[in-house]
Amino acid sequence: MTAAQPQDRERNVSTDVLRGLAIVLVVFGHACRGVIEKAGGASVDGLSNLDFALYTTHMPAFFVIAGYYTERSLRSRSAPAYLATRFWDVVYPYVLWSILYWIIHLIMGRFTHINHPITASDVLNIWWDPIHVLWFLYALMAIQIVAVSLRRRPALFLGGSFVVLAAMTLSPYRPVAEIVAVIVRFCPFFAVGYWLSSRKAPLIYPVLGSPLVLALLTGLFAVGCWLALRSGIEAPVGLYTLPLSALGVALLMGLAQAITALRPVARHLAWIGVSSMAIYLLHVVVLALAPRALALLGLSSAPALIAVGLLVGVYGSLAAFEILKRLRLAGLMALTGGWPFAAKQGSMAPAPGEVR
Repeated sequence: MTAAQPQDRERNVSTDVLRGLAIVLVVFGHACRGVIEKAGGASVDGLSNLDFALYTTHMPAFFVIAGYYTERSLRSRSAPAYLATRFWDVVYPYVLWSILYWIIHLIMGRFTHINHPITASDVLNIWWDPIHVLWFLYALMAIQIVAVSLRRRPALFLGGSFVVLAAMTLSPYRPVAEIVAVIVRFCPFFAVGYWLSSRKAPLIYPVLGSPLVLALLTGLFAVGCWLALRSGIEAPVGLYTLPLSALGVALLMGLAQAITALRPVARHLAWIGVSSMAIYLLHVVVLALAPRALALLGLSSAPALIAVGLLVGVYGSLAAFEILKRLRLAGLMALTGGWPFAAKQGSMAPAPGEVR
């Protein structure tokens, strides 16, 4: 094993910062959706527009990262060996947290109202209908299987993913299971990351972090969102919003590159980024506590709900993660990646698609 070169360390920090930005936006988006569901109607039109902008970007960014690291992992091991690692990194947390969400909802339902209750039949149907945020793990596993089958043909994988998306979008028929449509919509982003890695290209180009490029990307993304909303496009991720999502992901990458130069901020966001999978799984539970706590304090404004929801969702999840690590339960609860019964667990789950 050789020491990482400074350039490699810088690149890795930028990737962790990118993951940190993306997971913060995920929590922020869910906090906003909680307010939208509670208020409804025309009073949240502005928030709905923000919701659209967020969802065009944060999960596509995670799939680009996943594709990039999947190719790197496949480059150094056989297909069967790689697929074996997917069980503990993807399948195990998917099944475990489907059951845990159901149990948690049963317990919380005895004390408070649950907007989207989970039933036993929902758990039995997870093989084709994922529960809540777990759609990401389901889609990731399916796309990684496709990547393994096309591991030596990244260009075909890339082109084929766009062709299948176009065919599904333009066809009058829709997949029987909604998760199939979700997989097809996100596969192009994964394929882009996979193709970049196969070309030995960096995940984040330094030029994206220049002030001029950031300003240009911000302007184009804002105009693109406005045009998409004016055109009546409802799905934030799909064939017609591919250019918009590409701009949003590039903007996040540019911000990550720029923030990397700000050492204290970069270290903090990188810390959040390396714990992104734990935050993703835990924030669903932790975030539900925010509006209940605010209601007890007599606060119900949308800004307060969103701000507190963001803080509680991110840092409450991190606190829960740290407690579970100290209790040596983080691995068992699929928050650290890999074999869950190891005597010593790492501090983070690997990046989606990355194998340690």
